[in-house]
Amino acid sequence: MEHVNNLRPDGRTPLTRAMRLAAEAVMFRRRPATIVLLTDGEETCGGAPCALAQLIKEQGAGTKVHVISYRIASAVGAEENFTSRCLADATGGLYVPTNTEEELTSALLAALGCPVVSNMTLRPLRPVAQ
Repeated sequence: MEHVNNLRPDGRTPLTRAMRLAAEAVMFRRRPATIVLLTDGEETCGGAPCALAQLIKEQGAGTKVHVISYRIASAVGAEENFTSRCLADATGGLYVPTNTEEELTSALLAALGCPVVSNMTLRPLRPVAQ
């Protein structure tokens, strides 16, 4: 949480570019992989996250994208309007909206499948139904 709290967003959110770079880094076409996207905003740099999600699904070797939104309602208005959740929906990943540090920790635990070191009590979250 210290690392997350130290992040200072500057207003631009190149989700599609970041996801493309992450997918290439894990060689998504060659082997199964898991990518966790933690974001507090929607794509704002002209990218098409849903088109990328489809590409990952079609060309990937079983890559899943888990999307964790942190306080996204304040950025996009309402959870239902967060279109970049298609990255999770199309690839069979989790989409978990979070608003508190406890929810964020639980979402990371669910997405990563391993304990997160924390002084908080961990409570598993359920992903949002599609």
